[in-house]
Amino acid sequence: MTDRDAPDARRRFVSRALNILWIGSLTLTMQLWIGRSTIYAAERVTKIEAVHDMILTNTAPANGWGALGLNGVNVRVGAVYVAEAMHRLLHLSISRSYLLLDTVALFGALCLLRGYLRRFQPEPYALLGVAFVGTVLPLTYQLFYFHPWDRLSLFLWILLLGLLHRGRVLLAAALLPLAVAVKYDIMLLPAVYGIHNVLRDRRISALALRESAAMLALGFGTYVALNLLLPGGSAPAPILSQLSINIHDLRAMHLAYPPLLGFVIPIATAAIGFRRCDAWSQAGVLLGAALLVPLALRSNLAEFRAQMAILVLLAPASLAGVRNLTNDGKKSE
Repeated sequence: MTDRDAPDARRRFVSRALNILWIGSLTLTMQLWIGRSTIYAAERVTKIEAVHDMILTNTAPANGWGALGLNGVNVRVGAVYVAEAMHRLLHLSISRSYLLLDTVALFGALCLLRGYLRRFQPEPYALLGVAFVGTVLPLTYQLFYFHPWDRLSLFLWILLLGLLHRGRVLLAAALLPLAVAVKYDIMLLPAVYGIHNVLRDRRISALALRESAAMLALGFGTYVALNLLLPGGSAPAPILSQLSINIHDLRAMHLAYPPLLGFVIPIATAAIGFRRCDAWSQAGVLLGAALLVPLALRSNLAEFRAQMAILVLLAPASLAGVRNLTNDGKKSE
């Protein structure tokens, strides 16, 4: 290293250290202030430990999983097994194991998000993306008491998106079954790789099609295998019934409706930035829009934590839209 390089190296070190401190502060603010008054509250410990044991042993409650709002969660065993291992190895209570696991996963997810967005936009815009995610994170702690897979799943979504963006298909495929065992909606993530290749090349590449199809089959196959090994957990509400619930929630909550608060700005700026984006960012928008449909028909949209992956998919295009509004920069590379 020359004398001229030393100041640049110091600046990079200071910048990274400040980013880590900021993300750490954001994580602890969410976990220790909002989390401890919601999903980690002392009065919920008994319920959390009871559900943990049910999933760990695949033992349905007396009136079925649906009676506790837990349809389909018996196969989301990844985070439950990790928490159980932490409980046994570190001698932590189950509730503290989940708090620690969620804290590490959220910190890692925000760090990965900053690095992921930095591939598409300059540093200030990448940090703006992380800051916006920070503003909506409080929504992810509301409306239910047991969802230990969401922060770990968010970490895995960003990790796998980053790997596929770099073309590390085999490594992404190797991690995909583990990610599906944490939360199975991630089995659709490989579609972004196929969409990206079609948009980039303006044609359907046989190799990209095979790779995308193989990863989708691997993800779906893992989901099917989990349901065969751990049967009896899925009894979703009829589509019309679920749609009615979501419409009722929207009318009841008005401006407080979480998807409204979380998506108005990202969707608007993604629409503005769509034509300025690279093919990967455009693929993220298309997959994110497609994912909103099954979520609206099969889940409670008010529970915004389930939609955080869509926010990540929209983020590169959204930041391109922000740059367009500020007349800063050319088309994303």
